[in-house]
Amino acid sequence: NQNTPILFFSRRIGLDAGQVVPITVGGRLLGRSGPYNMGALNMQTGDSATHDLRGTNFSVVRFTRDVFARSRIGVLGTGRRAAGGATNAGYTAGADGVFNLFNNVNLTTYYARTETPGRTGDQSSYRGAYAWNADRWGIQADHLHVGNDFNPDVGFLRRRAFNRTFGQLRFSPRSAAASRVRRSVYEASLEYIAGSKGKLETREAQVTYRLELNNGDQWNVETTRAFEGLTTAFNPGGDAVIPIGNYSFSQIRSSYNFGPQRRINGGLTAAYGGFFDGTLAEITWRGRVEPSPTLIVEPTFSWNRVQTPWGEFTTNLAIGRVIWTMSPRRFVSALVQYQSATNSITTNARFRWEYTPGSELFVVYTDGRNTLSRGLRLVDNRSFIVKVTRLFRW
Repeated sequence: NQNTPILFFSRRIGLDAGQVVPITVGGRLLGRSGPYNMGALNMQTGDSATHDLRGTNFSVVRFTRDVFARSRIGVLGTGRRAAGGATNAGYTAGADGVFNLFNNVNLTTYYARTETPGRTGDQSSYRGAYAWNADRWGIQADHLHVGNDFNPDVGFLRRRAFNRTFGQLRFSPRSAAASRVRRSVYEASLEYIAGSKGKLETREAQVTYRLELNNGDQWNVETTRAFEGLTTAFNPGGDAVIPIGNYSFSQIRSSYNFGPQRRINGGLTAAYGGFFDGTLAEITWRGRVEPSPTLIVEPTFSWNRVQTPWGEFTTNLAIGRVIWTMSPRRFVSALVQYQSATNSITTNARFRWEYTPGSELFVVYTDGRNTLSRGLRLVDNRSFIVKVTRLFRW
């Protein structure tokens, strides 16, 4: 569930409103003793006169304990305190549990609360999820609450002030042993998201059919009926701006994925249907080629065409990734990505070497270029990072 809050999101450290903030000093401690696991982190950032940002201290503490045969309970605490006193501080505390019972039952739950100066509303969030995943039948039920003032300062929220309820039913009979078909999967699901005052914001009903073949290939087709109640206008791309209002639309999507055991594999996806009061067409190809056991090449291309009464646009995304594993402890990876929506080309190259078990050396190069410039592409940003970690055991 992508709407579940992330209570600790490491990328919040060293960034503020998209601006890079220097890290002055920091440390991390990890440990395990029997069924207990512990982790602690403390980082201090410096002042940034360029962006008028004050130094901030980040703290995270996490404890977990294994229970029963395959279950876990834990607690988490985070703190963010900027220079200037208690009015610039924020804290989060929570407890969670994952319980795998019998052979097919899974229970997931958490409760968390934040404390942020100046916020007096509902600062809590909680979730309860049940899943029964037998081979022939499956059931899922999930409820998530995020309060209107819930604010994990060292975490990440995709959506605020809502209650989400989700249910899914699956029927997946297996075929006869001599058949080329391994099994057929039929799924139906309903997602309902309401705001903090109970007003419907999002509803999505989906029916899916998936055919799994004995050679590892899969064919999937799904139909979706969606409702979106927009309280704020937004720009999906180009010059189009979707205004405030209620929208209902349907989409159909189909994909074919080749089995991962093939040296050349990947998947093709096509989608068409409504998009608010307009239409959306999409074609995506994700490939994977293994010329040798140590070399992997992964090309991706995506084309999207959106037409609405308020404007239309086309976006293209092309990605090339190469991974070369020199040894079990050393590899080099490189990625080049082109996005027409942002008129940019991004390059990222990384070398990783685990020079001793648990201790690593990373060398990372990244740059971003603007495709609108003529001749040599204009470099928007560039970075070169060397990171060394050392694991001490006692």
